[in-house]
Amino acid sequence: MSLAMARIGGLVVVFVAVLGGMALVTATGVMVDSGFRAQPAVRLAAADVVVSARQSIPREEDLPVALPERASVPGSLVGVVAGVPGVAAAIGDLGFPAAVLDGAGSRGADPATGGHGWSSLSMSGQMIAGRPPRAVDEIALRGARIGQQVRIVAGGRPGTYRVTALVNASGLYFADAAAAELAGRTTGARGHRPGDHSRGTGAGSRRGIGLFPGRSPR
Repeated sequence: MSLAMARIGGLVVVFVAVLGGMALVTATGVMVDSGFRAQPAVRLAAADVVVSARQSIPREEDLPVALPERASVPGSLVGVVAGVPGVAAAIGDLGFPAAVLDGAGSRGADPATGGHGWSSLSMSGQMIAGRPPRAVDEIALRGARIGQQVRIVAGGRPGTYRVTALVNASGLYFADAAAAELAGRTTGARGHRPGDHSRGTGAGSRRGIGLFPGRSPR
């Protein structure tokens, strides 16, 4: 005991060094984990500001709980945001399950959110050939041919779509009305299939809103 008391200064130094080393290792681990979890901005990269709903539930004296599904914002918010002074354009983005079944086109997009409305393309890329999809059985994607018939499952509904445009962005781009229908974000008629030209109505909701302050989207 007397020996330990005589060397108390050295013991304190060792304790502080070990404590500091543990803190350094912990901080490094957190930074490395954050780096692995971080994803590069691919979709919506062209937007200056992205507005989205809270994706977690805060808890007092504890970490927030992440929502199991992505929360959306009301579609009517697009018009509200577009009216804010200094905002040149506001575009709502929809994301819903969509994937190519027959191997045509690009497979770069996440099938869980691979489907999008045509208007949101300006926040991720641009059209390089063709014309925008207008009917419910038309689609735009990359890695296919104009006029090609492609088998796609979108919103849990398989169907055949005709390629009307080629784009340089990942994902499958439908006419805006068709995308809202497939995403279940309308309050009107439901259950259309390619070839059925019924349309849903209503504000619906959006996964996010891209803003272009002071300029127009590309």
